[in-house]
Amino acid sequence: MEAPLGDFFCNGFATRANIVSLPIAVLPTGGMNSYFPMPFRDRARLTLASERPGPIEAVFFQIDYLQYFRADNGHPPAATPYFHAQWHRTPVTTPGQDHVILNGARGRGA
Repeated sequence: MEAPLGDFFCNGFATRANIVSLPIAVLPTGGMNSYFPMPFRDRARLTLASERPGPIEAVFFQIDYLQYFRADNGHPPAATPYFHAQWHRTPVTTPGQDHVILNGARGRGA
């Protein structure tokens, strides 16, 4: 997954909004929580990058995970769906031309 934090947490356009839903919660106190299952086969890497021109005073994060092992190979079942997300920016749309939301997606979905 590669997406700006605000957009991933339903807070795009630098506008703060409280969100209460099954996969996402944005709290009045500033917390942003994601409850999407994100299985991975061997390892996961989390990277937080800032494109803000000035300093960021503080960042707090917590990652909760469960270890899942199969008896035969230590991996989740082969049919386990994996989480994928991409974010793209279109700075200006053109009247009369389609603005594509989803293009080139592959897989069975879940």
